[in-house]
Amino acid sequence: MYWCGNIIYSEAVLKMREEVATGQRLQFAMSQAGLFPHMVRQMIAIGKESGSIDAMLVKVADFYE
Repeated sequence: MYWCGNIIYSEAVLKMREEVATGQRLQFAMSQAGLFPHMVRQMIAIGKESGSIDAMLVKVADFYE
């Protein structure tokens, strides 16, 4: 099953989902994928730390749109 229009990112997201489900931190799983820019990983880390990961993800999406 693909979550986006790109098979590479879809596979990475599925792998990240598995890693997070087993206790891995999201930003570490993203780093392991090797596809996400440092800024995105940092913004995710800040959002998670501040309890506003949803708002931070929206900001990341807006930036890349």
